[in-house]
Amino acid sequence: MSGGVSFRLARMGDAEQLTGLARQLAASEGGMPERLSPDWVRDNMLLSAGAVRAVVAELDGRLIGYLAWSPIVETIFASAGAYVSDLVVDAAHRGEGIGRRLLAAAAADARALGRQHLWLVTGKGNEQADRFYRSLANIRHEAVGFAFADETFTRLADEGQSLPAPHPSSNDEDMK
Repeated sequence: MSGGVSFRLARMGDAEQLTGLARQLAASEGGMPERLSPDWVRDNMLLSAGAVRAVVAELDGRLIGYLAWSPIVETIFASAGAYVSDLVVDAAHRGEGIGRRLLAAAAADARALGRQHLWLVTGKGNEQADRFYRSLANIRHEAVGFAFADETFTRLADEGQSLPAPHPSSNDEDMK
């Protein structure tokens, strides 16, 4: 069972093990595991100033799961929340309550930073994940996701223009 499992924020030294878990997740969701490397994980998931926070489950010095979340605002809930982009538990440890404990640890972390809900999307047809999330969540919202990636993203960004950063007091002026 999960008795000896500890939960903590990920550290730079976790990059290799996190990469392995992230590749498992990407492969199971039809993603691109070949793009994931320890350097990518360090640069995108472990920098202290980054937008992603990763919570890990560790057993005997080995990572057996992780959850990654980023701050979001959901106007449909009028709530500042946390978007859970990744939740994976090593297959050998599924069914031990690790996923629930990762969600709980992430919720506590997010709440400490002023967040008020967790939001996540799971792949269509992932019945096991659907059952798991239905057992915990109080809102199930059907959605269709779209991604603008690679060349499509580049073309779209080329059509736009860089926006100037607002002056620190400009938002205050707008409120008067």
